[in-house]
Amino acid sequence: MPVFLFDSGGDAGLVYGFPDFAGLGVKAASHRPGENWTIDSRRPDASERERLLAPVELVLKRFIPRAANGITASSTCIYTNTPDHEFIVDRRPMNPRIVFASACSGHGFKFAPAIGEMLAELACDLGARTHFPLS
Repeated sequence: MPVFLFDSGGDAGLVYGFPDFAGLGVKAASHRPGENWTIDSRRPDASERERLLAPVELVLKRFIPRAANGITASSTCIYTNTPDHEFIVDRRPMNPRIVFASACSGHGFKFAPAIGEMLAELACDLGARTHFPLS
């Protein structure tokens, strides 16, 4: 079974997942904005988790029924995001020799090779342009 991504068009938003690599089951998740959290925020309780996971389970039942065998574990992926949900890969405005990226933590991890390549291009070529400017 390959990595998958479905645009459910419903409450689940984008549903993505990975094959059962470790014999623990398929990993499936919804990629949709959640609540803003701080270090002091209350984590969802069991009933909230069930409500949030129900749309994901429906998508699995529809498209990959053999992967919809009940949820065995769940966790919330918390990561930073820019206001427009895009990355920032740019030069420092006051010193163009300094390049930086705000790759949005866990979400950006999936794009690390591409973001690294963009940073290298910016660092090695002062004429290079970015696709993800600061402003």
